[in-house]
Amino acid sequence: MLFQRILVPFDFSSLAEDGVRIAEQLAELHGARLDILHVVEEPAFPSFFKLGAMRIYGMVPDQEKVAWTALEKRFGDPDGREELAFHVVKGKSDEEIIRFASAHEIDLVVITSHGLSGLQHVLMGSVAERVVHMAPCPVLVVKAFAPRPNQMEDASDAGQTASAPAPA
Repeated sequence: MLFQRILVPFDFSSLAEDGVRIAEQLAELHGARLDILHVVEEPAFPSFFKLGAMRIYGMVPDQEKVAWTALEKRFGDPDGREELAFHVVKGKSDEEIIRFASAHEIDLVVITSHGLSGLQHVLMGSVAERVVHMAPCPVLVVKAFAPRPNQMEDASDAGQTASAPAPA
């Protein structure tokens, strides 16, 4: 299967970088265009709080422009580069990713799983999970690994420190 257009949802998190690296490699391998999509999430507030939400949301009046500038800083200027395009939209991440993939004949979505579990996963769900189920094309989910302390190493270091004789 040859991919011509690869979509990478990008939220500027360090975990999303794992997905970008893999998508860049796939795009190079296939000679594909890389579409970087950033979704500006609209805040979810109860309807009775609407006026307050609008004031809070208005504190950063042009979030799309801020996101575009940040994308240029991260990926470079896309002008004149056929293999790279930026897209910034407002909405709900999973819906906008699926909508974009459908509307632009995307061949592959490369998305990073942020590894929510437990109550966080129940309350927030998983954008990656919803995209997998609803996207009109194949989806590659990249498991993001946040740096975690090595408990075995830490325990052995602590044991060595504790058992080391005090200098005379």
